[in-house]
Amino acid sequence: MRRSVIPAALAMVLVLAGCGSDDGSETEAQGSVGFSASGEFGDDPEITFPSDDPSDELEVEVASEGDGDEVQAGDMLVADYKGQVWDGDVFDSSFDRDAPTTFGIGVNQVIEGWDEGLVGQNIGSRVLLSVPSEKGYAEGNPSAGIEQGDTIVFVVDIRDAYATDSTGEADAEVVEGAADELGVTIKGDLGEPVTVEIDDDADAPSKPETILLAEGSGDPLEPGETALQFAIGVWDDQDGASTWDDEQIAMMTLGDGTTPFDQLLGEPIGSRAAIQVPKTEEAEAMTIIVDIIGQPSR
Repeated sequence: MRRSVIPAALAMVLVLAGCGSDDGSETEAQGSVGFSASGEFGDDPEITFPSDDPSDELEVEVASEGDGDEVQAGDMLVADYKGQVWDGDVFDSSFDRDAPTTFGIGVNQVIEGWDEGLVGQNIGSRVLLSVPSEKGYAEGNPSAGIEQGDTIVFVVDIRDAYATDSTGEADAEVVEGAADELGVTIKGDLGEPVTVEIDDDADAPSKPETILLAEGSGDPLEPGETALQFAIGVWDDQDGASTWDDEQIAMMTLGDGTTPFDQLLGEPIGSRAAIQVPKTEEAEAMTIIVDIIGQPSR
């Protein structure tokens, strides 16, 4: 329901690779939304329709309410969803991809029906949406099989949400001396966004290495979807990048061997770390300062 937005220097990182809960209830809702969805939070739902026509208004129903924080406008929302034309075909499903989607909510990154229907919901909730065409795709979306005037429906499982200025823990335990030999200056205290400046005459990293700068109190990172914030310093006067500057949360899949962020596996959530990346044929050497934000749970 959105196009992916990736911070500029993240593409360089990828080249180098060469929390909510539900109440456990079974969902079979057919209230104001006018359709039924089977299964619990986290299950791939089956959507069924009555013989009635859909409402002309946006209809929202909480099929099962989570106990997490409320989603705020401007958050990066992490969700699983299924979308289907009213009494028609499924046109998109993150359940089929076995991976959630991440998008800004309440900031016009997604259809109006999502912005209106999902802001204010609790993390861990399963939310049903019946979206009339004027709050979905008024002119249709032929590539998805949505025609002009179609009502579309969604089952959305809200897995997590993060403010775009999220950081690691402000009271994480500093590892004394860990930053001394990095060759960069880190601006931004714990609990604050970071910028990275390459020191004059500093030696670029010669080997891949991860240095824990401050240890958080969360669970150790496991393979899977992970929410990170980071700032990248690039040697040889190349421009870096920052997820904080881009007002993004980076959702990275750890453990698949595709990025240097795999080096963070085992580090506690809430920590700040430095990833040293040596120069390759494809990209200059980098130092990435990372705050570990969280891992959405299924």
